[in-house]
Amino acid sequence: MSYNFFGNEDLKPIIEKFESYLNNNQTQSVFFDCEELIELIDYYYDKGDINKTGKALSIALKLYPEDMDIAILNAKYISYKNNKKYAIKYLNEYLKRHPENNNEYEMILTMANLYSFDNSSKAVELYNILLKENPQDEEVLDNLANEYMLMGDFDNVDIILRKELEIEYDDLDLLEDLAINSKNLKDYQNTRKFLEELCDNHPYSINNWIGYAFLLFHNQEYYDSITALDFALAIDENSLIANCYKGLSLVALQKEKEAIEIFKSLIEKSPDEASYSLFLGDIYESLEEWDEAIEYFLQYIKKGEEDINVLISLAHAYQEKDDEINSLIYITEALEIDPKNFDARMAYAKMFAHFHYTQISDSIFEELYNEQEHIDNVAASWALNMVKSGRNFEAMHLLEKTIENFEMTSPILYYVFIEIASNENYLKDNLDNWLYKLFLNFDITYQEFVLACPNIVNNPIYENLLNTYFDEKK
Repeated sequence: MSYNFFGNEDLKPIIEKFESYLNNNQTQSVFFDCEELIELIDYYYDKGDINKTGKALSIALKLYPEDMDIAILNAKYISYKNNKKYAIKYLNEYLKRHPENNNEYEMILTMANLYSFDNSSKAVELYNILLKENPQDEEVLDNLANEYMLMGDFDNVDIILRKELEIEYDDLDLLEDLAINSKNLKDYQNTRKFLEELCDNHPYSINNWIGYAFLLFHNQEYYDSITALDFALAIDENSLIANCYKGLSLVALQKEKEAIEIFKSLIEKSPDEASYSLFLGDIYESLEEWDEAIEYFLQYIKKGEEDINVLISLAHAYQEKDDEINSLIYITEALEIDPKNFDARMAYAKMFAHFHYTQISDSIFEELYNEQEHIDNVAASWALNMVKSGRNFEAMHLLEKTIENFEMTSPILYYVFIEIASNENYLKDNLDNWLYKLFLNFDITYQEFVLACPNIVNNPIYENLLNTYFDEKK
């Protein structure tokens, strides 16, 4: 029942008559048939002109108070102006007077949409009634998938999306939704098999290969994702999205140099697309190639993208080049966008510590610490910066105080303390106690421990203790 009447010549006389009536303070006598009013209401609703929508509805309700389509439009208006409960109550009262409309498609769909979000189980019940009549109703299937998503029923989201793809097998948006949802499934192999069959049945559909690659990418099967993308690129070697995901897969496999070549070629093909510059900036940042990182982050910003995280990355890149002025410029820009942004304030504190403004850095860290949000990250960063300025005991005291007073959900503070204490032989007893607490409170792997505490791993004093703990875990 929703129409797009922009530019529709047939509607112009009706609009002119209605607006003339409004311009004359609604004093003149005027008449519209029911269909004209429905078209007017839809027209103004589509335009977002709620004032004129309401005035058109007022006329419609006086002339045709029992018309079902008018009642549905009024319910939508009530929902917009007040809330869904009033709209549902209004329609239920209407249906008491007109029970013959209970099973009308538009009535059931409207009620389902009104129940959506607030009463998902009722909305699902009504959407499923509609699907019994027409199992291929794409609007209803879309709405049902969204409702199951809100409910956290990812298995049913998967089922509905697959039904939609049986109708429209190469819809890239549906394929991407299916891939993203697969991350929430306990086992996505059935979904993988479904997409493999789609590719087998439609081997020349580039979207099917890309959709299959999406699923593999989102489930960290990067080699297989690249294989699927190569099939897509065999169909169209210039596909921007296939090349882009191949680049991202290569990054995930730490094949940065190959990814760089892909993203540079994408910039040549689509110079106005900002995301390729961002990806290159991120890659060069991970490689600690600061000049190149700066080049592409600046390129991203020049393309009109204002991104606080990119400004933070720029500040960090300049910091690594010991460029105090530019580092301060970009972190200040980030804080101007959002003065309360946690990452920006952390970067601000670290920047002042890097350039030896210890007092300023400490004051920012202290402010963040007292807010008690992300306390483990704040304490760890503050302690590490204390160590860099030779304040080991202050750092260890901070870590002990934090662990004692706050519940820790990650082992990061234990790792930092162990690394600091492992350089001080006279702290052996204290360090033994911290290792015991770490192993008691957290289930960690040897690989995680090696990455976090390389100093102690290479210390022969603790070799037997570490071997005993990790051997027992095997």
